[in-house]
Amino acid sequence: MPGSRIQVLVVTTDALSRLGLTTTLRHHAEIVVLPEGTRHDDPDVAVLAPGWLSEDVPAELWARVPDVPTVLVSTSAAERAGDLGALAARRVVSVVPRHCPPAELAQRVIAAAALAGADEERTLAALRHALPRPAPGRPELSQRERIVLRRLADGLRIEDIAGELACSERTVRNVVYGLARRLNLRNQAHVVAYAVRTGLV
Repeated sequence: MPGSRIQVLVVTTDALSRLGLTTTLRHHAEIVVLPEGTRHDDPDVAVLAPGWLSEDVPAELWARVPDVPTVLVSTSAAERAGDLGALAARRVVSVVPRHCPPAELAQRVIAAAALAGADEERTLAALRHALPRPAPGRPELSQRERIVLRRLADGLRIEDIAGELACSERTVRNVVYGLARRLNLRNQAHVVAYAVRTGLV
């Protein structure tokens, strides 16, 4: 859309994420962030950010996303590789990790705007191209996994971490067990030792 600013709707589960994304995007002259409650036919691009402790986008959050090219901000962008078809069907054209640099997020939004009117096949191709890949031999950790590992490495107990993250102890244990399975490690202590030794945290 030459000569016009890209109108972006930020869709999140929490005010803090919305504030961070809005502040980041407003620093770019080509982008204008629309206020909450904007009609669905107004934005050019949506930026969708589910909660910090969830890899899944709840149905009620999807319902707030208009039918426009969408950039998904994920706690574990590289793990979305198995979801490409479903994401493309929802017009997701790019997935970025929460820790991506502000300039990269803005560039993804600008690239997404160029895909207005793209069919699902073209959307899927763009998504495949844009999806980040972990470095060879180094597992990609989600933001949630990094937080849990760092707190364990600092000596916090499961119940302390659950309290800090406002989630259940079971959720924290599931993160640790999931890492142990994925990395072929024996137990919590082994997971923490591996993470420290390999520089993952």
